[in-house]
Amino acid sequence: MRRRDNAAFVFARLGDDRGFQVIRAILEDRSSKRAVFEIDSAGHPSPARQIRADRYYAAHLFGDLKDLRAVPILVALLKDEDVKEAVPWSLGEIGDKSAIPALKEALGDNSLTMRASALLALEKLERDTPDQSGYRRSPY
Repeated sequence: MRRRDNAAFVFARLGDDRGFQVIRAILEDRSSKRAVFEIDSAGHPSPARQIRADRYYAAHLFGDLKDLRAVPILVALLKDEDVKEAVPWSLGEIGDKSAIPALKEALGDNSLTMRASALLALEKLERDTPDQSGYRRSPY
């Protein structure tokens, strides 16, 4: 699956919409019809863990892609247990301020990791926002 993800990323970066759509489809795919490399605690292949890993990686790729079209897709996944911890980072990387309200809401999540991730994304969005003079704010 990672080969497919990476190939889709390359196509998307080259401007081919099919790459974006493949990454989106991987995020939506919860079927167990896939190669399974993830192993559970008993040493058996775990389709559930594989699905989670594949979806998490796809959410992360959207951050690397920095495509604004991914923002509403990712915002909708802020409460998805499989991928929610990758989503704030991706939103911060994309840099669209429209994600700020959803990230602020994520600060109330039960997971400390999720709250920390949302806070880091909010800081990045604020830091990378140009001030009125057109200059980016310095974190110092």
